[in-house]
Amino acid sequence: MKILWLCNIIPSLIAREIHAPVLNVGGWINVLADTLGKNPGYSLTVLFPVSKKGQALKGQTKTVSYYSFFQNTLNPQHYAPEQEEFFETVLNLTEPDVIHIWGSEYPHTLAMINACEKKGLLPHAVISIQGLVSVCARHYYANLPVRVIYGRTFRDFVRCDSIHNARKQFDMRGIYEVKALQKASHIIGRTEWDLACTKAINPNAVYHRGNEILRASFYEGQWKLENCQRHSIFVTQWEYPLKGFHMLLEAFQDIVKEYPDARLITTGKNLFKPDIKEKLKQTYYHHYIRKLIKKWKLEKNIIFLGRQLNETEMKEQYLRAHVFVLPSAIENSPNSLGEAMLLGTPAVASDAGGITSMLAHNREGFCYPFDEPYMLAHYVKRIFEDDALAERFSAAERQKASQTHHMQKNIDSYYQIYESISKPNTPQQADGASSLLRGI
Repeated sequence: MKILWLCNIIPSLIAREIHAPVLNVGGWINVLADTLGKNPGYSLTVLFPVSKKGQALKGQTKTVSYYSFFQNTLNPQHYAPEQEEFFETVLNLTEPDVIHIWGSEYPHTLAMINACEKKGLLPHAVISIQGLVSVCARHYYANLPVRVIYGRTFRDFVRCDSIHNARKQFDMRGIYEVKALQKASHIIGRTEWDLACTKAINPNAVYHRGNEILRASFYEGQWKLENCQRHSIFVTQWEYPLKGFHMLLEAFQDIVKEYPDARLITTGKNLFKPDIKEKLKQTYYHHYIRKLIKKWKLEKNIIFLGRQLNETEMKEQYLRAHVFVLPSAIENSPNSLGEAMLLGTPAVASDAGGITSMLAHNREGFCYPFDEPYMLAHYVKRIFEDDALAERFSAAERQKASQTHHMQKNIDSYYQIYESISKPNTPQQADGASSLLRGI
């Protein structure tokens, strides 16, 4: 069977071949690409974006073929008709049985869907839902004050990239996302949230359930209470509003009152580094976070680890943390939560988007309303003070995640999806159709 992938990133096995940076994201794509490439019953071709015009790449690793296409990283919200033309050419060359589009967030998804429509291949195309920018745009401001939404630093002014402008870019990308989903014959999702959202956009598409495969190292090792750093909180991302770090800080200043030794550990550059060049690069959101940290005198309680943590270093932080927190305003199925659950790090997460399809409140961890940081503080303190609760959550998380992210089962599910899509005349029923949420 011939499979054509359209990706938002360069899979690691191709990145190594062309001497490009190997990104610490997209672990589920890398595992499946490696597995498909080694399966003699499948032939995999991968399309991926590059940021330099004229840098067209075509080649083959030991297991997969690949083509690159130009993606304007400065204006990713704009539709490029030349992409559509190029994708038609690739479709002609590869003659795929299945076209798998990883993610709906960028206009090149619509370009591929349009190319498939012209070639009569829509019944053989499927879009995997990662995030949904058309829906996430509604949550982008994440309870920020109006003065922050419209505030700008020097960097924001030069790049026309304030919080308000970033929200508008989400809206523009969302227009193309909706158009692509409305034409799609097949969709792959994994949560009640993405099921509800995609069915509201296109009730006629066949919905396939395909859980994600996580980075290989997270399937080994286990969080243990005796090895953690007491009263430490780990959060993996924070540098734009949707991730809710400003709300976490409000909760954290409450936690520190009771636990003065508490530490909040996160990735990203140190906002207090005395470097004028770094300050000039800060967004207004960075500026706002810095003000909150100083306002609540949390400078000594927060540790920034930098942006380039590799897989091993990230895993170490999960294992050392007393609690993992995910404070996002909206998420679908965040891999950070999945990784924490696989290792068994006690988790507290906002009840946003698809979170509760992953983490059951009061059974596998705690979920709280995003706009109630006092409840986040309450739940973190409960885990700090109750070792038996922490260990109970840890065991329950590991059991749940071992099924949700079971590597071989999830690989097999993608094989089954590909088999069904390659035979579009076979009657199909959308998985989970009886539990649709209406009226989004």
